[in-house]
Amino acid sequence: VEVYPVSYDALAGADYLQQLVYIYTHAGEHEKAIDNLEYLLSIPSNVSVPVLRNDPAYDPLRFIVRVAGNGPILLLGQWGLPPSDISTFLSPSFLRLHWFGAIGFLALIGILIHPLVAREPMARFWCAGMVLSTMPVCAIFTSDRLLMYPGLGAMGLLAQWLSGPRYNANWVPSARWWRRTARVCGFALLGIHLIFAPLHFPFAAVVMKFVGQSLNTFYDTLPDDQAFAQQTAVFANSPACIADTLWIQARWADGRTIPRSTLNLSPSGAAASITRIDERTLVVRPHGGYLQPRGLHADSETPPPMSFRYQAQLLDMVVRSEARPMHLHETVDLPAVTIEITELTEDGRPAEATFRFRVPLEDASLRWLVAKDLRYDPFIVPGVGETVEVPSPLR
Repeated sequence: VEVYPVSYDALAGADYLQQLVYIYTHAGEHEKAIDNLEYLLSIPSNVSVPVLRNDPAYDPLRFIVRVAGNGPILLLGQWGLPPSDISTFLSPSFLRLHWFGAIGFLALIGILIHPLVAREPMARFWCAGMVLSTMPVCAIFTSDRLLMYPGLGAMGLLAQWLSGPRYNANWVPSARWWRRTARVCGFALLGIHLIFAPLHFPFAAVVMKFVGQSLNTFYDTLPDDQAFAQQTAVFANSPACIADTLWIQARWADGRTIPRSTLNLSPSGAAASITRIDERTLVVRPHGGYLQPRGLHADSETPPPMSFRYQAQLLDMVVRSEARPMHLHETVDLPAVTIEITELTEDGRPAEATFRFRVPLEDASLRWLVAKDLRYDPFIVPGVGETVEVPSPLR
């Protein structure tokens, strides 16, 4: 925190300060933790009240469920294929197949390395380090970038296991089936880690660079005039609502203009119908409703097995967990608007929300924007009694 304060690095500094809050919490320094949380809530950061409510660090039972769900997928990404990142883009049915495949793969690896782990203390050290360091990263979405420390244990264990048959180590079983299976799996693992992984690494780096440049280009189309700093940015749609924190932090760090506040009318990646009731009121009906469950693809009769929208739906759960459903006529009061849930879907999620603004919709304090064709354009607010269709920004 002292090396990278928020004043030096707005992105990393806020993250380090959040980690310090965890330390203070577990150390019993609650006043210091609260003081730092209040500061993080007052600046652009990844910390918000909904995030704190949903943080698995404050819900051990839910954390155990996350370990059971994400752990096998992360370890499959570490030991074999496919990379764990792919799971965030899968539909629920394909995610289940991915999870069962990971369980089967890890069961095979467990059978093969059991003789080594049972007899060699060093192998138990590598194995324990791999498992224990995997558990904390299960709290967040699966990604191979989280596997640096699990990888140290996994690669030490793999190296010790591969060298055993070659040098006739005393732990190597004499059973023919084990030796044949180990030989096939050994060549497969060598191919994955010595051939595929080195080739995949620069490809993944290029993809990340391309994604980063595309996002920068996308967010550079946002207004940058001085009036924007005094306005509420109202987004008719959004690729991923949680991504707002990224461009706000980046702009703040660069000294560029950020809005006074932001408001998303639609859930991440969804198309919506927007109807104007009077001079200050909009009724918004996203296709598929709000708080969309992962895998919902309202604009398609046959949901694809993979989609960027599934990851956007997953990210929305960070803002509002499915464990905290919203109820009919529940209201949310914000400085610029009061939002009321005016209709529910069959499964109890908000189907329609009414936005009652404090000022007329044409007031200069509001800046209306819509995402389409990889850019933000001004959104023309409909007239009283009119309805407009807003497309999905992830088409």
